[in-house]
Amino acid sequence: MKIRNLLLMSFLCCAVLLCMTGCFKNIKRKSNNIKDINKFYFSYSTSNYIYGSISYDIALENEKYILTIKLDNVAPEDAVKIEINNTILENVLAILNKYQVKNWNGFNKSDSNVLDGNSFNMSITEKDETHISAHGYMMWPENYREVKQELDELFKNILDENKEN
Repeated sequence: MKIRNLLLMSFLCCAVLLCMTGCFKNIKRKSNNIKDINKFYFSYSTSNYIYGSISYDIALENEKYILTIKLDNVAPEDAVKIEINNTILENVLAILNKYQVKNWNGFNKSDSNVLDGNSFNMSITEKDETHISAHGYMMWPENYREVKQELDELFKNILDENKEN
């Protein structure tokens, strides 16, 4: 019994010593940040009318990122398509990572007591094929409103700049 306790104490002392000296620093931890987007889709409903939704879609097509913006009360075939640069993509990633949207993965909640409410859908595929998706109907993940507001502002500015050109 004494030998077992002595071995256990020796092991614990070694583990504490290794932790204190930083020997475990190089162990890779899974990042909570989204790095490289291959595809991004975010939409939310604004009413129960036909075309009562807003959606943003970024897709990598022929080595170029294409942003599709479908505004409220606009038919999908009338959505605006804009080629975007890496700066815009970095701004989208900054918003997603600021609010740790990767943690939304698997969110799928709805309030079945509401018959005429709002919903959202989000889908992200990273270049390494990691897939993140979230859906909600009258229930939202943490920081949803902030993400929605910042994405709306960013894409509205892009749309306004595109109209000027």
